[in-house]
Amino acid sequence: MLEMKNVTKTFGNFKALDDLTLTVPSGRVYGLVGPNGAGKSTAIRHLTGVYRPDSGSVTMDEQPIYENPAVKATIGYIPDEIFYYPSATLEDMRKFYRGIYPTFDDALFDKLYDVFQLPKRTPIRRFSKGMQKQAAFHLTVCTRPKTLILDEPVTGLDPAAAQELYRTLEYLNKQEGIAIVAVTHDIRSALRYADHILHAGHGTYFFGTAAEYLASPWGKRFGGDGV
Repeated sequence: MLEMKNVTKTFGNFKALDDLTLTVPSGRVYGLVGPNGAGKSTAIRHLTGVYRPDSGSVTMDEQPIYENPAVKATIGYIPDEIFYYPSATLEDMRKFYRGIYPTFDDALFDKLYDVFQLPKRTPIRRFSKGMQKQAAFHLTVCTRPKTLILDEPVTGLDPAAAQELYRTLEYLNKQEGIAIVAVTHDIRSALRYADHILHAGHGTYFFGTAAEYLASPWGKRFGGDGV
């Protein structure tokens, strides 16, 4: 279980997170939503062990994440901006990931070729942004993380690819028990796949099920129309 308890983080006079608490059990899909500057990126950097909180704790299965490589290895992260080696193909990156992650699943990697239908031998830098995001998803999922953290998961994807991604997330969540935290400013897309919503609003937070969110003043203001 991934947990943030009473986490506060400040940068100079700016308080990016203010007593934030979040619990992500196995097999759940959480949408972390909110406007720019609300602390979503800061929360990601705590969940992935980049930042140490000024106060509070961030743990996976009660073990601290910060400066804990063994725990970090159980967390998959796909950023909004993707980087690959300039000439690397998917098969090149497969070998690279296999050398880093003992849990890398070659059988799942082969299966996901049928899902995403990406070229094996074309340099990834020649892919569209949407295809590059699919490649990152393809690789990261095969490390078999306990929790998968996605930053703007459908940005750059066409509607058909986004729908395929939703189906893949559902499979990983329901069949493999992977907890998913999807961070986005697009509240309506989050409501398509998340069963719980954390809405960050510059130091104030709403946390509850998707249904509770839609019934709340937050949901009625930000996500109610047309969802």
